Amino acid sequence: MRRLALAALFLLGCSSESSSAAPTDAGKDTGASDARAACVPFAAALCARFAACSDFVIGASFGDEAGCRASVEQRCKGVIGLPGVVYGAAEIGTCTRNVPTSTCESLFGGAVFDLCSLPAGTLGDGKRCFDAAQCSSGVCRQPVGEECGVCVKAPAVGEPCADGSCSPALTCVSGKCLERAQPGKPCVESRQCPLAYSCVGGVCVASLAEGAPCDPTGKAGNSCSLKDGLVCLGIPPTGSCSKVGLADVGNACGQSGPTTVTLCKASGNCKGSQTGVCEAAPGPGEPCAATGNLCAAATRCIGGICRIPDPTVCN
Repeated sequence: MRRLALAALFLLGCSSESSSAAPTDAGKDTGASDARAACVPFAAALCARFAACSDFVIGASFGDEAGCRASVEQRCKGVIGLPGVVYGAAEIGTCTRNVPTSTCESLFGGAVFDLCSLPAGTLGDGKRCFDAAQCSSGVCRQPVGEECGVCVKAPAVGEPCADGSCSPALTCVSGKCLERAQPGKPCVESRQCPLAYSCVGGVCVASLAEGAPCDPTGKAGNSCSLKDGLVCLGIPPTGSCSKVGLADVGNACGQSGPTTVTLCKASGNCKGSQTGVCEAAPGPGEPCAATGNLCAAATRCIGGICRIPDPTVCN
């Protein structure tokens, strides 16, 4: 099943076709304060739209809409005022106004970036960065497990994507940066397509609905719609698209039967083998290696420990 990496869609580190001058010191504090305030309605609008598109993804990733808002708001505010970042309240306000009219297919296809068209940063290649919004290239290469990265030239279509780094318009597929594919468009792998679509015969097509026959091994044919909380369950070679359950901390989880599986909310860990009990995702100060570098919302696995990212250490 594809990783539920919704948070990657929420970040404001976007590239742009245009740029603007960095703000002067006069009014800088007031401008940053206004921009951070603008992050609140932006987070609310974005998470509400994603929740309307897929309660399952919101639940699995953040627990609920409130958890989503807290995570998006924190990241948005953390970027404001960093070296190289030139956008402010007006630009974030434009993002907020554009969210309600966006389609689910476009959002899950990576078009959150298209809602904003934020000006590119001013930091050149080789400069330390925390977020892509700081870089003139629109790409901040951050190795897994590290807090800071380096601004690098945006890889062109077909070029390698070391550490998964591509421009917002592209996605890393089999080690190469490729264009994000929309419904009915050519693709190489399903990760190029929106979350409710699969790459079948080289084209993004709608994923299978609940009850549809499928291949439990995932080696052939269309896949089940993850947006709708479906996975292919059954005894190979036959299976059907079945609804995934979501459980709170302390409740049962795992695969209790051939066609029954339950995950833990908010990226929680299912402690057990075939079946188990949901544990909360590790929070600040807790080790994260055993969870595959997965931490609670608003934290990140840095050096094997879940931490609340501190953008200022990368200045």
